[in-house]
Amino acid sequence: GSPAAAGARAVEAPIGRSFVKEAKDVPAEGFRGVVYKATGGLLNTGPSRREIHRRELHGRVAKPISGTRNIVYMCLKGGISKTSTTSGVGLTLAEYRPDSVLAIDTNPDAGDLADRLLGHDQVESTSPRTITDLVSALDANQIDNLTDLNRYTQTSGRLHFIAGEQDPDVSESLTADQYHAVRDTVDRFYPITLTDCGT
Repeated sequence: GSPAAAGARAVEAPIGRSFVKEAKDVPAEGFRGVVYKATGGLLNTGPSRREIHRRELHGRVAKPISGTRNIVYMCLKGGISKTSTTSGVGLTLAEYRPDSVLAIDTNPDAGDLADRLLGHDQVESTSPRTITDLVSALDANQIDNLTDLNRYTQTSGRLHFIAGEQDPDVSESLTADQYHAVRDTVDRFYPITLTDCGT
């Protein structure tokens, strides 16, 4: 265009920037969040570095994935917090992810994942179905859909889980074929599973 048109564009740019202010992120927690709410949004200092970091972590946890993922917790010795870690990571993933997360207790020595997630008294009173029951149902070809599978799962918050066998007289190690059968089934319905292994 003409020099006059170029001059007009040069004048318009800074004026446009001076009138348009980028909106700050709204703080949701801490002192900054309290101030924002107390002033009805008039005073917005933006989120703190800690809150921004937490939001970034939540975004990473909720990142979409393709296919299925299985996180396995295992060690050659017991008492190193495999079950506690499975519970904590599972509850966190389930809280912040839009899809479903499942934890599986494969510990043959009376696994206590259900105790950690529900509480011992509730497990004792409800006697939830266990992975042993699920394996029997798979052997009998009784699992065709998610409704069938849900008969063998429990929930704690948004986390779904399959309890380990509580009766030491019944409890025994899963064979590789049985474990693969369980995994093949749950992978059809859960994009993320966590497996709490025995020693």
